[in-house]
Amino acid sequence: MKQPQKNFRLAEEHHDLFGRLVARIRQDPAFADTLEDVLSHPTVPIVTPLEQRRDAILEEIHRAGRDYLCEFARIRAEFTQHMGNASGPQGHSEDEPRVGGDQAHGGPPTRNQFYVVTPGGVKQLTKKGEAELYRLLALEVHPIEIARIIGIEARTIRKRRQKWAAKHAQNTAEAED
Repeated sequence: MKQPQKNFRLAEEHHDLFGRLVARIRQDPAFADTLEDVLSHPTVPIVTPLEQRRDAILEEIHRAGRDYLCEFARIRAEFTQHMGNASGPQGHSEDEPRVGGDQAHGGPPTRNQFYVVTPGGVKQLTKKGEAELYRLLALEVHPIEIARIIGIEARTIRKRRQKWAAKHAQNTAEAED
């Protein structure tokens, strides 16, 4: 019995494959069911085992970073609450910087290891603050979250991130030379 004819236009490199498919279906009509089953499932991207391992390691790093930040936020909240319950504000002379504190809210200065407030009211990062800032930037934490953790403005974080990225790119270029 003569079969109806279908004409398909496809890239020349696929002509041989298509011819072998047609021949196989003619020899084994059940093969059409196998092809139908393959085509009915969504295509899964092929990922090499090395890429899978890399992705798993990166996910573990990000998870550990998130866990660290959650624990840090919890400890910081406990510390802030404890300092709020401390008896009386600590005195400072006008010549020395006050540690921590958000004077815009009118409250007493709080202890903060990441910045000091200068007599002019400017927050200046401590060495610990600088280290924490760059550690969080390396973990790709959002600037608003970094600002919340450290206690400085997100705008400052964004400026520091741009400078840090430029310096990092320059160091990478120098290392390649």
